[in-house]
Amino acid sequence: MLPFLYAGVVSVVGVVLGKRLAAAQASRPGGQVARRSTLTVQVLAHRLLEETRQTLATEEVPMDNRFGNKPLSSEHEFSQTATVSLELGDSRRVTTATKTTLWGLLENKAELAVGKGLGIEVGSQITRRVRLRFATDPGQFVRYRVVWQQMSQRGVLEMRAGRQIVQLPYLVVYGLSHTVESLPGESLDQPPQADDAPTGKGKKEPV
Repeated sequence: MLPFLYAGVVSVVGVVLGKRLAAAQASRPGGQVARRSTLTVQVLAHRLLEETRQTLATEEVPMDNRFGNKPLSSEHEFSQTATVSLELGDSRRVTTATKTTLWGLLENKAELAVGKGLGIEVGSQITRRVRLRFATDPGQFVRYRVVWQQMSQRGVLEMRAGRQIVQLPYLVVYGLSHTVESLPGESLDQPPQADDAPTGKGKKEPV
């Protein structure tokens, strides 16, 4: 039984010594086990350069009442989906090596900073539905245009990555709204008089 007991004691002692040796190597400057260095990224300043609206899509509804003798109206439903997007420009002070190691950290920090400032989530989608009623007077031809728009903001984030200061341009597009435009078309001076002829298959429709 003694040989087995000695073997067990030697095995336990070997495991303990192995753990101590690994810990000692990790604590040495040139040890085999390297410690992970944490790199902090911080937003120092946020400079807004421009804020505008950009057109996402348009839809037109023609209302032809040139040959009518009473107001014409109709109801339409519209739906549109938009995506909240963020584009980051390359800084002149960011070298190729820096982009390889830090770009992911800079991108994540920029998304959080811009999203928090505007109350948005980059990559999310927005869907809007609206029901509109259009009307046209007798003798008029009007084209109604529904314009879907998003807000566009351009700026620069000044960020610290370790010991480096980076100027990071960005363009964020967010939100979704609509406006309605009335585009005049052809019209008649006087609305046509009502035809006394009975309606039926024999009546010719105006061209």
